Amino acid sequence: MSAGATELPMLMRAEGVPERLVIIGLLRDGRVELREWSGADWSRPATTRTVEAAGFYREIEAAVRRGVSLNVEMYAVRIWLGVAG
Repeated sequence: MSAGATELPMLMRAEGVPERLVIIGLLRDGRVELREWSGADWSRPATTRTVEAAGFYREIEAAVRRGVSLNVEMYAVRIWLGVAG
């Protein structure tokens, strides 16, 4: 994360499933906007959704426990999402 960044790009990888690119927007009122692409078809438009930040963090934690790897550290994701440690 660099100072002044407005998005956190996160690449999620797991064996046997397409990669998933998630661009996480800035935290606002406990929520973040996500833009997501699947490695199954990078040319498709992003899926966009707004989610509760703490819930999304729990979703990522569960994915990592199932063996999904990330290109960013969980600590960086936690700080970006404003989740207490």
